[in-house]
Amino acid sequence: MLFLLPFFDICLIHRAALPPLSLWSCEQPCPERVTKPHRGLDKEDPNRHAKAKEKLIFKKPTTITQLTVLLQVSDLVQRYNREGITVWASADAATLKECHRTNDSMPYSFSMKRGVLLLLLFYSGLLPFVPLGESLLQFYLPSIINRTYIPKKKILRNRLVLFLIEKITMRKSLFEHLAARGIQVHLFVCNEEEDIKAAFDVGATGVMTDYPTLLSSYLHRNRCQD
Repeated sequence: MLFLLPFFDICLIHRAALPPLSLWSCEQPCPERVTKPHRGLDKEDPNRHAKAKEKLIFKKPTTITQLTVLLQVSDLVQRYNREGITVWASADAATLKECHRTNDSMPYSFSMKRGVLLLLLFYSGLLPFVPLGESLLQFYLPSIINRTYIPKKKILRNRLVLFLIEKITMRKSLFEHLAARGIQVHLFVCNEEEDIKAAFDVGATGVMTDYPTLLSSYLHRNRCQD
């Protein structure tokens, strides 16, 4: 699975700096609005096919190959000058390698394989001496599993397994080390205030949520308290 994610510090963004809604809608194609074109519209909109193609690339590829999709995504990111704030992100190492090969100027996240290697380097004490090309680490906040997120894999429903995962991965010293090296750490999906607080307390530089207003309110309150 391939994700394209915005890459910036939300605390540094002001409402006035955001583009108008109409402009944002034009620059961020919405696949849900892609409909079968009606005949006789070519004269009204000669760019109809190009616009539909731009929207199509954000849908799961079917008849077109993955490589073609990656090339087109890269072209759009470059065209709209989004290379600095858009990252390649995938749990699959092979997919992520292909993404990086397509456009190596875009930052990219840790794959699952590289994430495991990261933990091995951390616990062996070798991490400070090993260069890292990734710019982003993303991971589930373990405490939400089986509470607000029910995994499909049965092994993740085991309390002992979850306890070990949390103890091994949620290391504040690890996250602080990554942040010091300029690597952002994002935990998800934090849909309750206690989860947002837990993510920041453990050293996350950012969180993902389905409720941006909740996150915005939390950040505003805590910024005022500080």
